[in-house]
Amino acid sequence: LGFQEVATYMMNNPETLIKKMRLKDIKLVEVSNPRMEKYTSLRNWITPCLLEVISANKHLGKTIKVFEIGDVAIVDESMENKARIERHLAFAIASPDITLTDGLVYLKALMSTLSIDYSLEKSIHPSFIEGRTAKIKVKRKETGLIGEVHPEVLLNFNITMPVVIAEMNVNTIIDFIKRRQ
Repeated sequence: LGFQEVATYMMNNPETLIKKMRLKDIKLVEVSNPRMEKYTSLRNWITPCLLEVISANKHLGKTIKVFEIGDVAIVDESMENKARIERHLAFAIASPDITLTDGLVYLKALMSTLSIDYSLEKSIHPSFIEGRTAKIKVKRKETGLIGEVHPEVLLNFNITMPVVIAEMNVNTIIDFIKRRQ
């Protein structure tokens, strides 16, 4: 679909993962004795990392299309080590004229290629524009989200054009594919 694959670090920081994304009261897996202030916690989602990539590469042209498949660490008190690792897929499109509709076209192409029936449910998320955000569901189970990034988040990352991002839990999708075989 014309996307460039990127590989970002799993280690990040609360400033990028929470504050810049307009989030509050989110627990992160923190690193004891970090060597660098930029790497004090493990990422809980890929979206902020893709925004950093777009910010660093915005000088390259009008449209930037990137994706990443990688691990995230979710605080989970039910686990012995109080965290679980999930594999996520995220894609981002930055372009002067990009809208949620354009992002939905790419989501449909991806899910069609994987032969996965999915549905969308209107959603509100602080990192995205209200009314332009949806939960992605597979078999009525929430597996991700898609939306237009909130202008305040774009300013926090020094991005001057609209961005649409989708992020999904790959583990949920793989489980679905295994069950239908």
